[in-house]
Amino acid sequence: MMHSKLKKYYLLWILWIFTVDCSAQKENNNWYFGELCGITFNTQPPSALVDGQMKTLEGCATMSNSQGQLLFYTNGVSIWDRTHTVMPNGNGLKGDGSSTQSAVIVPFPDSPHLYYVFTAAAWGNPEGLQYSIVNMNLNGGLGDVVNSRKNIFLMGTICEKLAAIQKPNKSEYWLLALKYESDSLLAYNISGSGIISNPVVSRTGMMLSLQLGFPNFAGAMKISPNGKKVAMAQMGKDSVLLGDFNMNSGVVNNWTRIVQHYKPYGLEFSPTSQYLYVSADNPDKFVFQYDLNSGSPEDITASATGIYFDSFAFEIGALQLGPDGKIYVCIKNRKSISVIHAPDSAGIACRAETNYIPFPYFVERITTYGLPAFVQLYRQKNWITNSDTSICIGDSAQLTCKQDNVKRVLWSNGGTGFSIFVKQAGKYWVTVTDSQNLVFVDTIEVHVGPKFKVYIGPDTAFCGKFSYIINATKGFAKYKWSTGDSNTQITVDSKGMYTIKVLDSNSCPSGDTTIVDSCDALSYHIPTVFTPNNDGLNDYFNVTGANIGTIEMTIYNRWGEKIFESAGKKVSWNGQYKQVPCPESIYIYKLKIKGINPTESAYVAGNLTLLR
Repeated sequence: MMHSKLKKYYLLWILWIFTVDCSAQKENNNWYFGELCGITFNTQPPSALVDGQMKTLEGCATMSNSQGQLLFYTNGVSIWDRTHTVMPNGNGLKGDGSSTQSAVIVPFPDSPHLYYVFTAAAWGNPEGLQYSIVNMNLNGGLGDVVNSRKNIFLMGTICEKLAAIQKPNKSEYWLLALKYESDSLLAYNISGSGIISNPVVSRTGMMLSLQLGFPNFAGAMKISPNGKKVAMAQMGKDSVLLGDFNMNSGVVNNWTRIVQHYKPYGLEFSPTSQYLYVSADNPDKFVFQYDLNSGSPEDITASATGIYFDSFAFEIGALQLGPDGKIYVCIKNRKSISVIHAPDSAGIACRAETNYIPFPYFVERITTYGLPAFVQLYRQKNWITNSDTSICIGDSAQLTCKQDNVKRVLWSNGGTGFSIFVKQAGKYWVTVTDSQNLVFVDTIEVHVGPKFKVYIGPDTAFCGKFSYIINATKGFAKYKWSTGDSNTQITVDSKGMYTIKVLDSNSCPSGDTTIVDSCDALSYHIPTVFTPNNDGLNDYFNVTGANIGTIEMTIYNRWGEKIFESAGKKVSWNGQYKQVPCPESIYIYKLKIKGINPTESAYVAGNLTLLR
């Protein structure tokens, strides 16, 4: 991919893959990359490895067993075993150390001692996409490339993009590759029966070809941890393509373009798949964070936040999600690896740290552009005991995490206990570190019942015989009147107080009351509490009733100061004095209520509580 004749600092690099939404498996615990660089997650915190023998400008891949013991690693050209010796038949693979994603290792389904090593040539070389098979039973258990299954051709010129993911059935995988000078994204199905040579083809709508010598084939491809998104850095197009991935069919569609004003190269999703991080050729030493939940492609582009690294970070390369749920950042020509500690936090709250893991000094040990690629393992584990849930306004939901073999718990709201209580709608997640230091993320959606209130009309009065229909607001799931009826309306022919109780689609309750009275007598109702908080409910202090002619209303504060006075047929106080909201307190009211019948009137004084 990257040729020595090009300015390497125009390119920013990344490799593939991993899962946290499912789990961070120990198969990904050892990383070898750059020139003699390495880190291991078998320690807490992770630490440097100094025994690696590989040198690569960009692409590389590493494989460990389920206990975190190293098996082998590769730059797409040679394969080193766990003793850091090139396997006897491990030279001459058709990848390239200057290919963005030169190799990815996929376990052979149903054969734990066999592994596919897929390679991507650089610069659109016609050797393209090929694979070899490593048999760990060969070479005295150190492994070797099967001679008859080496450099098996799959596809000609491809871009330097490889990504793989385990299917939900766990016995098959998808391998994704992008054809060069084409907009065809290829998805190869891998099963215990082998590789289906006729891939599923999806169209991206954007063709990549050589333009004025610029390597449009460069830039990483990633699949989101939840398996629902595919992102591709298009360096020559100054953009990132984002598509919806169907894990069952292998089809990627609904492509959108995120405009990246600098040439994007490295990509990584946050553990919950909400944020996409992009490294790019930019003078500001930024990795860009995009909020994929922000809306339209224009909104996603506008959500870009620059995550700053130090002033010497001239060439930020690969981004890779680690087994600990952090995103590791490769800055070229360093003797350390940098990190984003909390990638599911917005903006600078994600906490970038330069030089997080230092390498012991050795003149030849230095970072380049790449970090190792890992197949995304679909091993989802449900940690939150609740399913997606709905609550009513004002209520709270208790979200609970399983406790078996748990070492640490961190909720998205900062909680560290096994349960949290939430009142707001939204997506919540928990990051769990188990007793083996594996990191898992589980998510849940909480919905809050809509803020609808039932209404059955004002109080009213009739003279003589009458038949009156009381209508309730429509659209609720259940209705229950004080008369026993369950319809949206009732017909009454006698005075009295009529009440309705309803439930909405989320079983959230609401209710209302109306008074039907005779016109023969003045009747009124004076509330003792009101809440002027502009929510449309009980925002005014007023008098309701039947046969009311006029009302004279005066309000005093607790010190006897007059703060409101008005008279008329309809009088109400909005809880303000001189257009300034009054504080929560007890107020004194004085009312003179005159009836329609001029001989009827009432003088009433009392206390009123204002709440907000």
